Amino acid sequence: MPMRYATMCGLVPPSWEGDHNDLALDAAARYPNRFAVMGRTSLTDTASTDRLARWREQQGMLGVRHRNSLSRAQFPMWVAVV
Repeated sequence: MPMRYATMCGLVPPSWEGDHNDLALDAAARYPNRFAVMGRTSLTDTASTDRLARWREQQGMLGVRHRNSLSRAQFPMWVAVV
């Protein structure tokens, strides 16, 4: 049986750094055939709504990764997504 291996990897910035995607996006820009990013953004910051409208325009950005531990009332961005 031939050995199989991954040719591309999705990067998710660690949560302890906050909502910073710069290092992961830098890796995706340097190696676009190897890395793509599932970025983090604040769900409680109303400015995130504007950022999400242009989220995938960032080079190497595939989507959003977040923890859903808040109620709908606690994150105003939910209204913009739904």
